Amino acid sequence: MKINIKQLDEEIQKVVLENGLTVYIHKNSKFKNFYANYTLKYGSNDLSYAINNIEHKDPEGIAHFLEHLMFAKEDGDFFDDFTKLGSDANAYTSFEQTSYLFSSSDQFKENLKILIEMVQTSYLTKEKVDKELGIIIEEIEMYLHKPNYVMTFNLLRNLIDQTNYRNDIAGSIESIKQINSEQLNRIFSLFYHPTNATLFISGPIENEIVEFLESIQIIKTDQVKHKVEKKIERLNDSSIKEVNLEIDGIENNKIQVAYKFNLPKDISEELEMEVAIDLFSEYVKSKINEQFNDLIVEGEINNSLKSDYLIGQDINISYFTMTAEKCLILDDYIESCFKDIDLNDIELLKRKKIGREIKVFENSRDVVEFGLDIVTRNIDIDQYYDVLMNLSASNIKDILLDLQNKKIKVFQKTSGKMV
Repeated sequence: MKINIKQLDEEIQKVVLENGLTVYIHKNSKFKNFYANYTLKYGSNDLSYAINNIEHKDPEGIAHFLEHLMFAKEDGDFFDDFTKLGSDANAYTSFEQTSYLFSSSDQFKENLKILIEMVQTSYLTKEKVDKELGIIIEEIEMYLHKPNYVMTFNLLRNLIDQTNYRNDIAGSIESIKQINSEQLNRIFSLFYHPTNATLFISGPIENEIVEFLESIQIIKTDQVKHKVEKKIERLNDSSIKEVNLEIDGIENNKIQVAYKFNLPKDISEELEMEVAIDLFSEYVKSKINEQFNDLIVEGEINNSLKSDYLIGQDINISYFTMTAEKCLILDDYIESCFKDIDLNDIELLKRKKIGREIKVFENSRDVVEFGLDIVTRNIDIDQYYDVLMNLSASNIKDILLDLQNKKIKVFQKTSGKMV
């Protein structure tokens, strides 16, 4: 199947292999590097599920724990195999997925073979689990000394009522101590099947790549032994509240203002909200915003101001963080930006965003990471560009005003010294 992104004159091939693995292939002979990402629809949120009507509840952090262990094999480490080929390999776990990736300048097929072997085989012994436990405890302790990390998860805990977005992706030291090899092997058999995965590749790829991918699959069948039903509650976004929270024990005073908005009704509204929130996040810290420039000069706002957002069918959150002593100015300033942003500024920011999104197709890494973010949310890539290019400035303004009127706000600050 050919996916034609008519707005950019780009083409991506979509193939489903015999074992159920979905593959997206973007070929560009001008690229100097290959990039591949194998992503599973299994992340830190997937703690509760039923197998043939039998309920299971896993410890927090188990998805991240398994990600670490997938690089292990009986006679060594897959990291070493990638390194020997001169490739850069990595992995990451998010709320909804786990991803394994590599970048290389040559020997693409050899790297692909290692990647497939790594994600479709497992070596999850008690000895490996016990050894990895100490490594992950050190990682968690390191994150607990990073102010932005601590603030963000404090933020999520105060914005979110029930769902697993409240939990640290890596879990807690207490929760990961409950993880054992039996649980990990169960998760591997359930969620690491190719029918639950997407492989996205980009670069100067040869024409026979599909045949090669079929030949290197370790899991050959697309039959899944057990019917798995994930259990993730939707966010409760029916009330409006404001929470003031002060966190002690972190060096450098930081302030954070965050908003939880109504959930999108469908994919189309999700994309429209995403475009609007992204443009608004840029506007709040942009030099085209006269109020921002004035507050910079007055010393009320500074260039440490950062923003981020999470949006999907189960979450719609935007937050702003700044290193500063003063707190109330940031809150008032962001509130005013919702109302004061004008259509000309929106149009200018939209043109800049379109320029950035077109540049995605200038290198293999950006193509893959962008493409995966879209397709793993069950969105067509050309649908995303349709929304981006056709959404008017007045529609974006209306979306922002509606979001401002129906939000939950959390305001928090840090103070004191790191302990």
